[in-house]
Amino acid sequence: MKITTKIILSIVLIVFVTGTILVAFSANTQKRLIEEQIEKKGSVLAEIISVSSIIPMLNYDYSSVKLYFDALSKDSDVLSGELLDNNYIVKMHTDLDRLGEVNNPGIIDEDLKSTLVKKDTGTDNLVRYEFYSPVLVEEEQIGIFHITLTSKSYLNVIKLVWVKMILLGAMSLMIGVLLAFFLGNQISKPIKELVRGAESVSGGNFKWDFVTNSNDEVGKLARAFRNMTERLDKNITSRIRNEKMAVVGQLSSVLAHEIRNPLEPIKGSAELLKIYYPEEKQIIKFAGIIQEEVLRLISFIDNFLDFAKPRDPEFRQIDLNTLIDKTFILLEKMIDDKQIRVDISADRNLPPVTGDASMLKQVILNVILNAIQASDRKKGLIKVSTGVNSGFAELVIKDYGKGIEKVSLDKIFDPFFSTKAEGSGTGLTTSQRIVEQHGGKINVESEAGKWTMVQILLPLSALQEEKIINE
Repeated sequence: MKITTKIILSIVLIVFVTGTILVAFSANTQKRLIEEQIEKKGSVLAEIISVSSIIPMLNYDYSSVKLYFDALSKDSDVLSGELLDNNYIVKMHTDLDRLGEVNNPGIIDEDLKSTLVKKDTGTDNLVRYEFYSPVLVEEEQIGIFHITLTSKSYLNVIKLVWVKMILLGAMSLMIGVLLAFFLGNQISKPIKELVRGAESVSGGNFKWDFVTNSNDEVGKLARAFRNMTERLDKNITSRIRNEKMAVVGQLSSVLAHEIRNPLEPIKGSAELLKIYYPEEKQIIKFAGIIQEEVLRLISFIDNFLDFAKPRDPEFRQIDLNTLIDKTFILLEKMIDDKQIRVDISADRNLPPVTGDASMLKQVILNVILNAIQASDRKKGLIKVSTGVNSGFAELVIKDYGKGIEKVSLDKIFDPFFSTKAEGSGTGLTTSQRIVEQHGGKINVESEAGKWTMVQILLPLSALQEEKIINE
């Protein structure tokens, strides 16, 4: 059974049981109140008429008493009413045909001193209430007033009350069902999201985007689960990258040995050809090509070895803005040739960062070279800005060139992945490793065919960072 169904059934059951108890309690309370009202009404009527009958009985003026009995006859709760003398002869009755009858109630062995009440439940579930009130003259009994009431009209009232209570209970149950459905969905929704997230993670997808601001146990569990998947994703990504780099390191040693060794004799042989045949232009030409290509291969292998077996950074305080200016000086001719406009918005009050100048310069150079190469159209634009962001020195480089396809964006930091035909696929991988060695972060955003933005965050120098926090 689903958790939503369990919650709904639990709430409905609670509402039903509670409603039933309240309905029964309210109905019984109403019944007791009605019974009390009947007894009070009968007692009051008996006492009033018994007192009112004193003078007419002394004067044998029963026509006056008849007026009271006529009023009693009109009351639907009154079954009968009679006035008896001490010999139990009926002196007045709501049924005039019974005048003169002898009717011994059989309830007393001695004179009554106060109103007596008797109840009797018949087979029709109707309760008969009989009230006997003495007619007293100076504490001497001269007669008895006897009135009988029924609970019929009150039963109708009780039934009406029961109907109303049942309707109220049904409405409460319906509201309870709707409330249970709403609350069930509200409670189970984050749990279902957690289940989907767990299934997603078990399938290898760690990009779980479920967000909740709830501070209850489910919210805390969701945030803990999300943090766990993020750390797990980073650990797995880091492990995969380290394993790739280990393979690359082993491969680089083999390549260095197997390729570099024959390259030196090839380069030497080409040099000898140029010496032995100085007059042969064709030999000189092709020997030069051989030497250039050999040098290019040696350079590639050296770069490959640097990528596979990086050195540890030498940390010093560095002015990031100065490092950016020096990097653009190296690329000035390339930028002019492509007629690219560079817009630099530097925070000249930017505190120094702690890092290796040559390694960070390589990162900046790699990113700007990518920006220049992406700006294949003439009169392109590259925007560069620096500043402080959440305790980090921030460098943002944005070009308005080819952009990166969404399917490639997640792979740009993979070793040897490149969207350029002439690219080696090591530039951004090396840049990411260097930035992480410095305790920073590198993020890339792009929209295909429009722009690419690279954000580099580097820790500030410890003293400067403390100063900024204090300020």
